[in-house]
Amino acid sequence: MAEEVSSLILQPELDSLTTDAKASADFSKETAELIPKSEALAKAGRLNEALDELMLLEKKTRQASDGVSSTKLVQLMLRLQREAGEWEKLNGSITLMSKKRGQLKRVIVDMVQLAMKWIEETPSHKEKLKLITTLSSVTEGKIFVEVERSRVVKKLAEIKEAEGDIESASQLLQDVQVETFGAMDRREKAEYILEQMRLVLARREYVRCQIIAKKINPKLLEAEDFQDIKRKFYELLIQMHIEETQSYQQSAGKGREVKLKHEQATDDGSQLDSARYLEISKSFYAIFETPSVKSGDWKNVLECYIIYLLLASFTNEQKDLLNKVSTLEQKRLEQLDHFKQLVSDFLKSELISWPLKYEADLRNHAVFTDSPHAGGDLRWNLFKKRVGQHDLMVISKYYTRITLDRLASLLTLSRTETEAEIAELVTSRFLQAKIDR
Repeated sequence: MAEEVSSLILQPELDSLTTDAKASADFSKETAELIPKSEALAKAGRLNEALDELMLLEKKTRQASDGVSSTKLVQLMLRLQREAGEWEKLNGSITLMSKKRGQLKRVIVDMVQLAMKWIEETPSHKEKLKLITTLSSVTEGKIFVEVERSRVVKKLAEIKEAEGDIESASQLLQDVQVETFGAMDRREKAEYILEQMRLVLARREYVRCQIIAKKINPKLLEAEDFQDIKRKFYELLIQMHIEETQSYQQSAGKGREVKLKHEQATDDGSQLDSARYLEISKSFYAIFETPSVKSGDWKNVLECYIIYLLLASFTNEQKDLLNKVSTLEQKRLEQLDHFKQLVSDFLKSELISWPLKYEADLRNHAVFTDSPHAGGDLRWNLFKKRVGQHDLMVISKYYTRITLDRLASLLTLSRTETEAEIAELVTSRFLQAKIDR
């Protein structure tokens, strides 16, 4: 009951923000008579005279809340100035009309929508920027033109990005909270958020990118008409996680101690943030599950999913996902060179001999190169590390006591590397071991 009363109290206030009062008079006849007269005056070179007469009648229609007539008059003013090439005067009229006392919301909406159609028709980049800036200023703080404002701001951000000012472009889009817009189409809203993600990624703001990504409902991405949006979304997440991991490795390489969520990076950069690799693999699987991908170019996506899954540290979740892909995608794995064997090797309780029989082909995979993402050598070293850790866990099932030299020879590692692998698995609670020195 209290909610109903509250709704009744708030509704008039909300309506006043988006609707106009009822018209107290009808000026449609006067408007119809003035329009051809004004057009004739403008063609005769008497533009200012035509504008003066239009503004006199516009005032009367505005005061009478005659939105239909007022819109026709204001739009004619703008059109006459555009046809005359008076872009400076056009910008001034847009600002002036929006600030008129008691200006009707319908007039502002129609005026802004009309002017937006002319953005690409401006004679120069300078005039284009002026018109966009004017529209951005006019729409600021007005809830009834929030969608139009978001589109104008996006155009301004595109200009800033083209000029190399990524910071300004990113900030402009971040200030627009499209997720709260009820009038915006859901697809346009999703595309807008993807642009926000892309620009903050360009600035290497990974935490902010994660926050923005949460504005998109994963269930929405499962819609049939959202398949391209879904792929782009997860590709941006993949880029974010890879670049963030790379950033940590660069910091570690400079000798700074960087504590990650699940493990600590070493100075040689070999120990990566495995939690992020698990997220990367999940993103690849989400792309793989997209119908347009599964029925088309799915091979590379599935390969990337498997590789990044193997790069993640050994956890119950990682093992479950590996078993799942081995079972559910058995037929597809048979079409991928060496990948069925690769998955099988990591699932079996047998040593994986290094170097691998298919090492040459696997080493040339895009994941282990610097294109499209830098850090291919680090990922290859980590893969070799995961092979060693797998073998170490296999050995632990058959030995209760073993010398470090013998263990190192089985793993084809040095004593120091062997100790490091034991320490990591013990720390992650996947292995129980003690070293008697």
